[in-house]
Amino acid sequence: MSLKNSGESWMYELLEIFNKGDIARYERFDLSKNDILVKNKSTLEQKIRIMKFLEIVFNLPKSDRVIRFATIAKECAVP
Repeated sequence: MSLKNSGESWMYELLEIFNKGDIARYERFDLSKNDILVKNKSTLEQKIRIMKFLEIVFNLPKSDRVIRFATIAKECAVP
């Protein structure tokens, strides 16, 4: 069974968003599809930002993984 082409395709989309750390897409995602998502919105927002951070780190060369705080703040959409 595939979530991608089912009535639960929103779940597949959300997993894909988190896997990529796609904050812009997460912000457009309609959480109201599920009460549990609405209740845990702040936790989800923290997790998407962590996933974005990991995405940034692992896309850097292993020999140069120094990231400025300003870059982290901008990419992860935090003050």
